[in-house]
Amino acid sequence: MPGERPLLNLERRDAEIEMGGEFLPLRHFSSVAWRREQYTAVNHEAYHLYYQLGQQAFANLTYAGIPLLPLMQRHLTETFVAALEQVIGLQAFLTAVQPATIMAANERTAVLTQLAVHRSQSRAVIHPFATQPWHTPYRRMVESMARNAMYLPRMRRLRAQKPPIPTPSPDRPRLLFHPYYPNHLPSFLPLIKKLQADGRYDIWVSGADTNTLRQGDVDPTPLAALGVPYVPFETAVSWPHLLRSMTRATRLAARLGRELRAESHWRELPLDKTVRPLAQIALVDLLETRLPKILLYLDMAAALYQTIQPNLVIVTDETLPILGRVALRAAQQQHIPTLTLQHGLLLDDPMYFGPAIADRFAVWGAFSRDFLVANGCPPQKLALVGSARFSLPDVAHAPLDLPALLNIPSQTRVVLFTSQPGGRDVSPEANQATFTALATAVSQLPHCHLLVKPHPAQTAAELDAWRQTCPTLPVTIQRDLPLHPAMLGAAVNVTVFSTTGLEALWLDCPLLTINLTDRPDLIPYAASGAAVAAYSAEEVLPALQQALDPVDQQSRAPARRRFVERYLGDQDGRALDHLVALVEEMVA
Repeated sequence: MPGERPLLNLERRDAEIEMGGEFLPLRHFSSVAWRREQYTAVNHEAYHLYYQLGQQAFANLTYAGIPLLPLMQRHLTETFVAALEQVIGLQAFLTAVQPATIMAANERTAVLTQLAVHRSQSRAVIHPFATQPWHTPYRRMVESMARNAMYLPRMRRLRAQKPPIPTPSPDRPRLLFHPYYPNHLPSFLPLIKKLQADGRYDIWVSGADTNTLRQGDVDPTPLAALGVPYVPFETAVSWPHLLRSMTRATRLAARLGRELRAESHWRELPLDKTVRPLAQIALVDLLETRLPKILLYLDMAAALYQTIQPNLVIVTDETLPILGRVALRAAQQQHIPTLTLQHGLLLDDPMYFGPAIADRFAVWGAFSRDFLVANGCPPQKLALVGSARFSLPDVAHAPLDLPALLNIPSQTRVVLFTSQPGGRDVSPEANQATFTALATAVSQLPHCHLLVKPHPAQTAAELDAWRQTCPTLPVTIQRDLPLHPAMLGAAVNVTVFSTTGLEALWLDCPLLTINLTDRPDLIPYAASGAAVAAYSAEEVLPALQQALDPVDQQSRAPARRRFVERYLGDQDGRALDHLVALVEEMVA
């Protein structure tokens, strides 16, 4: 097809290429297997680009003495991974089509296409179809202010309900826990209960309630039962202080964005000039859209720590920009020791690359320790403690009688699918395809029924679309389901990459993984031999039949045990004791 003059628009998902009167997805020109092969190289290039920006080019970009770009490692590397994946897709397109001229619909498309042309040694000429309007920086500043203003009514409600902050004891160490999402609190609760029973510590919990609009607020009810005060992060400062911080943060982010649009800031930087335009548009976009919230929370964190004066700040996930990196950096700025507790499995993702931010990182098992060390974390920062949540299988849970719950015949084999929200690792299309393939396979087996426990972040609209896809198939979607009893009662547990797969193995339940994404397996359930796997819609039915086979289930039991020990640590019931000892060491 040499001589074609396609129009490219990389912001038009799944219809990025307009050519010959047709709209084609970028992935049309490459295979799933090829895209999976590029995954590791893309991750490492994304991290290298972030490292060059944060540690070299813009190391002096700070706020109150805190370097700003490391706070945005997750955002920057996610942006770079997405862009570089489009670049390799464009390279495949250029090789297949060999166009002489390309029309680019916007600045971002032109920048990424130019990089692909350079890397594929194509001779295509790129013509920008439209340039960025002059008012874009000002529009983004207004949008940022509007986004922050949307939180004001909620902040006002939180402040009206603000509980009094108890006066700290002068002779007891003060511990401050930061859950981010509602499902982070269960990671803290075993440790909080044990420390509370010890009686030697004052304990507070503070969550960023206005930052969890998608998944809801942290529920402080379990804390109230323990007598542990819950202080919403946003109530730490006075109302005038909050408004001043919000205005200052928005103006500073807008000013930095305008300054970094100027080419003079980039010419002398130690960056490959072919990736410089990509780095520039990504960084400017994040400064103008994400940075105002980060700056606002830096101010609130500083005020909160001055009020409570904790002896130790503890977070669950330090890759998170708000109550991960912001909390840790703000605490360290006031010389407060910091500790990260592992919440979920660490994936081969550049947001986890590099040294840990916290002074110490309590990891579950040997896999997490080896992964972090291999990707640049000093080993002396890591403490191998096991998982307090998964230290010993909970024998108190009896298997749930799923056929009785679903009102279906007792001999029915129920397949439990713990789904994930459509996002970067599992696209909405792959999510839909996984559900459809699994529901179809279940319908072809006698006495089988599919039970879906959705991820908390999945919307009602997404689940309604799933139901409409398979209206006559034996499928039930149910949110309110006790997870571990349901797993024990299921004939087979199914996931894509979720850590619920690890929970199934911990309970010694058979596991099937279905990967219809462009990613390789992010958690090696299948490669370890602990799970059966399907990598195409056609493989789902035979894989499900294999996973349902009692002989196959029994043969994988040793692999399940090995996987659990490597990822969750020793199953000796002492993980909480190890965590308490680490806390005592850090506050001594």
